Amino acid sequence: MNNDENCWSGPAFSVSLRLWIGSGKDTFFGPGRTELLDAIERHGSLRKAALELNISYRGAWGRIKRTEDALGFKLVEKVASKKEGYRLTEAGKELKEKYNGQRSPEFCD
Repeated sequence: MNNDENCWSGPAFSVSLRLWIGSGKDTFFGPGRTELLDAIERHGSLRKAALELNISYRGAWGRIKRTEDALGFKLVEKVASKKEGYRLTEAGKELKEKYNGQRSPEFCD
């Protein structure tokens, strides 16, 4: 540890974590949901996100709805124009960012 910078300066290594959020045996948020939200954000389309992830549109929509129902808030919203499709809500963006922050341990203060 480099005390001057309060940051790791030793040999390179990596840490890998898997984190799921759920209630009882029901998991409603994890790496797959994060990938789906990332793809929706990239494409602005649930259909294109589902295609990219090799899941059906119905399966993608079901995952989003189960998570929204469990959390009590919307993750995605329809854009006014049919051509544009969907975008993440502010709550969806915040959940994704917080989730990603928990999966990426910080070795610097």
